Order: sequence, then C-alpha cells, then structure tokens
Amino acid sequence: MEALVGIDSQLFLWFNSFNSHFWDILMMFVTRKEFWIAFYLLILYQIIKIKTKESAWWIIGILVLVLLSDQISSSVFKNLFERLRPSHNPDLQNLVHIVKDYRGGKFGFVSAHSANAFGFALFTSLIFKNRIYTFIIFGWAILVAYSRIYLGVHYPGDIIGGMLLGLTLAYGLYSFIKYKLPSKSLNYRNYRGVNTLTNSSALLVLYLIIVQLLCVGLVVRKLISYGVF
Repeated sequence: MEALVGIDSQLFLWFNSFNSHFWDILMMFVTRKEFWIAFYLLILYQIIKIKTKESAWWIIGILVLVLLSDQISSSVFKNLFERLRPSHNPDLQNLVHIVKDYRGGKFGFVSAHSANAFGFALFTSLIFKNRIYTFIIFGWAILVAYSRIYLGVHYPGDIIGGMLLGLTLAYGLYSFIKYKLPSKSLNYRNYRGVNTLTNSSALLVLYLIIVQLLCVGLVVRKLISYGVF
C-alpha cells in the first residue's frame, strides 16, 4: 500500500508540475460547474428532443446520479478514508503548485468532481448511444478530472476512485430506469429510429465545448496582458 501511495504521489507531482499563469486561470474556470451550464442545458435539450415523454425519467436519473455520486464521495468516502489532499499534505508543502490559494477541503479520496463527470459521461452515453458523443463526453470528463490534479487538490488515485464510483452508479441507475420504463414505449421508439443522438447533434456538443474554452481562453490571455490577473 505504501508503494502505491508513493507512486500516486510521484504521478501527482509530475502532472501538477506542468503549469503556467494562463493555464492557472483557465483551469479555475474548467473546474467550476457554473462554467458548464450552457453545456449541460444543451445535453438536457437533446435528451428531451430524443426521449420526449420518457425524458423526465432520464433527467431525474441525472439529478439522482449527481446527488448520489457527490454525497457518497464527499460524505462517505472522504470521511471514511481521511486521506489528506495534496494541497493539505505537509510532506508536499513546498512541492505542490497551488492556484490562487485554492486548496479545497481537508480530505480528497475520492474526487467528487471525477465521480460526477465520469458518471454523467457514462449515463448520457448510454442514453444517446452515439459513438462520437461518447468520445466527446469522456474527453470532457478527463479534462474536468485533470483540472483537479492541475489545481493541486487531488491525486491521480482520487480521480480513479471517483471515476469508478461514478461509472458504477451511472450504470446501475441506467439499468434501473431502463428496467422500469414500459417495454412497449422503448420498442416503439427503437422502431421509429429516433432513440439515438445524431452525429450532427453530437458534434454540436463538441463545438460548444471548443467555443467556451476558446472564448474564455482569449479573454484570459487579454486580461493577463492588461495585468488584471
């Protein structure tokens, strides 16, 4: 176990060492849920558009998923394992790159951000059944998870633990909702061929992610040049 902890710490320090003032600010945006509101709304719109009357089930499922992954990771795992975040670990005091003195809570295993992001990614991938969307949404989840390491508040092991928690909850909730939905309704929508996300709609999600990141990146770079940050 000590060997694994040591490897985890070394991996963290390696990932955390790649930083710059520009990326410090950008990652502070990436890690915040509020930054992704338009992104979430677009995905909810696609669910309503594709699933119509069934959409309420899936939207409630997303809300339950986020609630469970957040509470289990924060209220159960963190208090059970009591593993200090790297930002609070005295052994790494002068080695961790901290941004704007953001350190998070005392304990970090498992990462709630990682659980939420990967759970959301798998749950919506199972709903949409589109390969392009799956690659896009898991790429987004990796970006969000990486922001936690970049900011110095989680080890890679915290991220992996959160990922496994989120994936497990997402698959379990998806299976439960699919089991509860009337089979006649599911078969009808499959017959109509409208039960999956189109490639153009999947790419729209990617375009929104890129536009958000580019716009914020350009603003941040400009403000840095003016000495605001």
